[in-house]
Amino acid sequence: MGSFLILFIILVLEYALQSMIDHKETIKEWVEK
Repeated sequence: MGSFLILFIILVLEYALQSMIDHKETIKEWVEK
C-alpha cells in the first residue's frame, strides 16, 4: 500500500512538472508573437 502511494505521488509530480514545462513554452510563444 505504501509503495502504491509513492508511485501515485511520483505520477502526479511528473504530470505537474510536464504541464508546467508546457505552460512555460506556451508563454514563450505568446511573448514572441
